[in-house]
Amino acid sequence: MKRKLAIILSTTMILTSALTGCTKDSGDEGSSSSSSKGGKYKKAEDLIEAYTKEDHDNMKMNMDLGVNAVISSDGTEFEIPATLKGDMEVAKEASHGNMEMSVEFMGESQKMSYEMYTVKDGKDTVVYTCDKETDEWTKSSSDGVSIDVSALNEILENDAFKDADLSYKKGEYTMTVSIEELLESKDIKDKISDLSDSVSSLGIDEDTVNDMIKSAADSEMVYVFDDDLNMTKFTIKDMKLKTSMEQDGYSMDIEVELNATVECSDFGKVDEDDVKVPDEVVDEASESSSESFDDILDAGDADDADDESDDDDDYIVNDDVDRSDFKAKEDVLGSIDGKTLSVDSKWDDTFGKAGFEFDSDEEEYTISASSDDYESVYLHIYGLDWDEEIVKVEDIKKDGMGGYSIDVSWAEDKPEMTWNGLTWGASAEDIVKAYGEPDYKYEGSMYDTYEYSTLPDIDSTIEFYVYHDDEYDSGLQQVDVDFE
Repeated sequence: MKRKLAIILSTTMILTSALTGCTKDSGDEGSSSSSSKGGKYKKAEDLIEAYTKEDHDNMKMNMDLGVNAVISSDGTEFEIPATLKGDMEVAKEASHGNMEMSVEFMGESQKMSYEMYTVKDGKDTVVYTCDKETDEWTKSSSDGVSIDVSALNEILENDAFKDADLSYKKGEYTMTVSIEELLESKDIKDKISDLSDSVSSLGIDEDTVNDMIKSAADSEMVYVFDDDLNMTKFTIKDMKLKTSMEQDGYSMDIEVELNATVECSDFGKVDEDDVKVPDEVVDEASESSSESFDDILDAGDADDADDESDDDDDYIVNDDVDRSDFKAKEDVLGSIDGKTLSVDSKWDDTFGKAGFEFDSDEEEYTISASSDDYESVYLHIYGLDWDEEIVKVEDIKKDGMGGYSIDVSWAEDKPEMTWNGLTWGASAEDIVKAYGEPDYKYEGSMYDTYEYSTLPDIDSTIEFYVYHDDEYDSGLQQVDVDFE
């Protein structure tokens, strides 16, 4: 579920990018076209034509982006707030700024703070980034990406803005366009189509993306210009993206609210020396491979356990695990109602006999199942080639299972299951006593995970989730097994 929610937030970010424009070269240079105090431009089309002829890439920028996702499932509601704040000085195609990012999910929060320099090098933009926590500089480059204010300006050339509402008061032009009108333009439709293609391979279908886009149509995009045709402010306010989806047995209603503000000032007062990368930064910066947004999304398609970096302080890797004291019982990979689980187990003789039924006959990479006897128990079954091919229910029933994932953390009644003698509620100490020290361990605020992939004579991987949050049952509440 966490992976799909992360992709929903990522989809929101891409949609924001589609609506606010992409980078391009600045327009022809020229002097300020008007200093009139009477509102020279009566139509948005005339203002845009004059604005896009100007050079507007020398200023200070302050950015504030907030995304708040509200997820409702089975009468339970929780929020995932994320923010991005930053200030930047821009001179031509170079910049210097500071960024702060924060995201929270189910009691876990992460905050990041960075200082950044960008400089154009041919077709590439070279980015120097300092992680404020480690005070280490890294260097990366992105082909064809330009970090300048034209990212906010290009979309103004869209036909939807020609008939935008334009008002003038006290030396300011305010131009407003509805997202609904913007979404009807060919340029934005093309970008949305690209967005759908980007996320379809990750399990979010086109209907989900379209639901989110349609729900955003009620909001507006607002630009503010001064008399000298400087864009002083850009906002998207209370854009709501709504959809429903099912994942890991959950039926979820999702609403994402987006607020974005960019304010610009000090026009013409920032020069190239202000944003020049210091020599000591160039000398000490280590090379870092840059990730495109597609790379980040592709990474999200991995298993949840793989999402944690080995370099993360919360993710512990044990390279040399002593398994000499490990003793495997018949139920080392699990049992249900006394029936052992393995690659040779039959559905009808194990989970099926325990009262679970597949939720649908649709072909998926994993297929969910549920039981009327165990409300809020979420079970997913893997096929034998689940990591390479989609799964068919008939194949699972005929050929066997490639693994399973079961989560009882929200359930009152839980199926009778054991793992090497352990059962629901087992402590971390119980798990280590039964299986030894894990190959991988993740320590989180809500639960810890213990992963075993080098069990003697057992070509399988098993991962235990040990909860320690007061709102849920503590101890072992979720188990993932890949029979391999």
